[in-house]
Amino acid sequence: MYIASEHIEQWLSTGKAKVVPATVATQLGAYLNQLPWLLGGGGLDWSQMKGSKVDLSTLTESQQLDWLHTTLIGNDPLLVFWYAADQPCIACDAEFAISNVDQAFWKAPGKRYVFGARIRDGVIEPIVSHFAEYDGADTLTAVQ
Repeated sequence: MYIASEHIEQWLSTGKAKVVPATVATQLGAYLNQLPWLLGGGGLDWSQMKGSKVDLSTLTESQQLDWLHTTLIGNDPLLVFWYAADQPCIACDAEFAISNVDQAFWKAPGKRYVFGARIRDGVIEPIVSHFAEYDGADTLTAVQ
């Protein structure tokens, strides 16, 4: 389980992250499955969607946050790191999340996905249409 990693457990214990149940991960996975995919499982087909791409390693933390605010996901107070449809996710505030994307997905191979979320009545509620794809090598592409 990805959230059992030492650094994620530390984020959870210090309040920098909250666990999002696997039932939500299943919902997020179902949403992803309906999107256009590249042949061979190489990630989403962004030629069929409007997105903004950035190399996070070329930006300061402040610039990363500025870029995030130009995307749909940037309007959400929380970001949910999605690992797999059958595993819990974690949610972090957007500022912490954008500067820790690579660390959040450490040891999680392949393309990874981040969703926007808010808290409603004390429950983390993802906004499935607000998402980004992370390639594992500092490139984040977010839907606009």
